[in-house]
Amino acid sequence: INIILPSPKKIQKELTEFIPRIEKDKIVGRESELVDLRKRLFDNKQVLLVNGLGGIGKTTIAQAYMSEYWDDYEHVAWVEINNDNIAIDFVNTEGLCSRLDIDTDGNNTETLFYDILRKLKDINSTKPSLLIMDNAKQELYKWYDYLPKQPNWHILVTSRNYIEKFN
Repeated sequence: INIILPSPKKIQKELTEFIPRIEKDKIVGRESELVDLRKRLFDNKQVLLVNGLGGIGKTTIAQAYMSEYWDDYEHVAWVEINNDNIAIDFVNTEGLCSRLDIDTDGNNTETLFYDILRKLKDINSTKPSLLIMDNAKQELYKWYDYLPKQPNWHILVTSRNYIEKFN
């Protein structure tokens, strides 16, 4: 008897509904920063933090990086951090649970967050994937060890704060 199992659901490139992109020609004077980010992510295999005062262009740099190097990544996720509780932000990121095939019925936020992290870590492909966390708070350092890592994932974080453990 041959048992035919259903093929696994193909995970689309855009893991989140909202992925803000910006055209490279809309950015002036940041080319060297984009090249430096790519080198740090691909060669030095670092988890990167772009931090500084509000309004200096951290989110714009993340958007430009993602747009410039879009084809170098298998999957891309953009998570906007709005709360001190990062789990709420991941769970509430539109499209993330559904595109990772996570059933949200009857599960609390913490359980869903751990499911998201597990599913992200389970993604294995020939190219790395990119996770951008925009506007992160200092509390993100508590989750550093739980986040997906190199070589399967590149993580780029923007924040107004310095966040422990992030380069």
